[in-house]
Amino acid sequence: MTKFTKDNTVDSTEVKDERIYKTSLYYHHTWNISDQERYIYQYHHTKLPKMIENQLSFSGINFVENEDHSIVLTAFIRNAFKKLITLQNVVLTLVDGQNRKVASKLVDLTDLGSLPPMTSVPWRFLFNTEDRFTLEAMDKENWRVLVDLKPKLNKPTLDLDPLWEKQLNDTQIGALQRIVDQQPTLVNKNDFNLMGLELHSDKTKREVIVNVFMRNTTEAVIHLDSITLGLEDAFGSEVLRNDFSFDKFEVKPNTYKPWTFTFPLSEEHIIEEMDFRRWRVNPVNTQTLVN
Repeated sequence: MTKFTKDNTVDSTEVKDERIYKTSLYYHHTWNISDQERYIYQYHHTKLPKMIENQLSFSGINFVENEDHSIVLTAFIRNAFKKLITLQNVVLTLVDGQNRKVASKLVDLTDLGSLPPMTSVPWRFLFNTEDRFTLEAMDKENWRVLVDLKPKLNKPTLDLDPLWEKQLNDTQIGALQRIVDQQPTLVNKNDFNLMGLELHSDKTKREVIVNVFMRNTTEAVIHLDSITLGLEDAFGSEVLRNDFSFDKFEVKPNTYKPWTFTFPLSEEHIIEEMDFRRWRVNPVNTQTLVN
């Protein structure tokens, strides 16, 4: 049984004889770092707590938020086994000081190879914008990284509403299916979120139309009665908000369901000044029933 401790150490076994060990700093052979970087990693390594034998741990060092809202995380992967350990698919989740999820991603660690016994290895991880739950800036002094060593993986599937099936031809359905096939394997985030597909501004009707995928990464059917959505621009600012209602609408488990939402513009909105080179739709409030 996998257990998580306060400092994000993961027990792979039930440890009865708790022998404490200090790890050695180890650099992967592909890393070409400067003397200054080595000093920094050595400094952070000296601050790490000792480990109980037969533990694996991911300990965050720092992170950088880029202009496109992606996050580069640097963390120690720590092996307190007296043998080589090989990791493959793990799920990393960044949480803030209030334990709110900021980003989560399935990570393939095959390129890391084998972790030497009793070592701490620095490694970098990239969280893209679509891996984030929120675009709010993280507090660099108050955050944690969580790890699931044995995530439940589910290949996403396309969930087409009967109305869409009637309106789309085989070519259009095939295009949507290819997008879904190209998406990373869904992990057990137990989340409902939206993924933007395309956006169109209609100056005549004074409205913004967005096509999105509703992503249900839970194992339950979500019945959606109503939803309030906020549309964010290239700067991460919410520029439009609207309420939407549904009639017998559902999103099946582990699926991507395409849907269209229209945001009407008020007289105060100047469509020419809206920057949608990058954009994002976020659920603000939902009325759902989960089966």
